[in-house]
Amino acid sequence: MLPFVDGQVLSLQRGCQGSQHIFTSFRVVNAAAGLVRVKVRVVRTSDGETVSVPVDVRLPLEPDPLQMPEAAVITGLTPVVEVPRDVLGKEVEVRVELEDAGGAMASGSMRGTAQWGPDSCG
Repeated sequence: MLPFVDGQVLSLQRGCQGSQHIFTSFRVVNAAAGLVRVKVRVVRTSDGETVSVPVDVRLPLEPDPLQMPEAAVITGLTPVVEVPRDVLGKEVEVRVELEDAGGAMASGSMRGTAQWGPDSCG
C-alpha cells in the first residue's frame, strides 16, 4: 500500500454488482485496539457536494503490512458513486473519519481527479 499524494488520479471502478466506486484504504497510528467506527464519503471540491453514498461502519483494525508496530490499516472500503458524470474529470476529495474503541477521533482526506479505472470484476 503506497501513500497517496494529493493531485493524483483517483480511479472510479465499476463493481461486480453494477455500481461504481473509489477503493479507499488508510493507515492509522496509535489507535486503540478493537473495532473502530469509520465514515467515508466522496465530495466534489468545486461545490462541496457529497457525490457518494456515505459509508458508516464498524471494522477491526488490521496489522500494518509495512510492519509499522504503532500503525494499523483498514483496506478496501468502497464508497459508491451513483452518478459517474458527477465526478469524472473533476477534482474530488475522499474524506475519512475514525473513532477508536477509546473514543479518540481522527480524520484525513485525499484529493485527486476522478477517472475511469479498471473494472474490479476482471
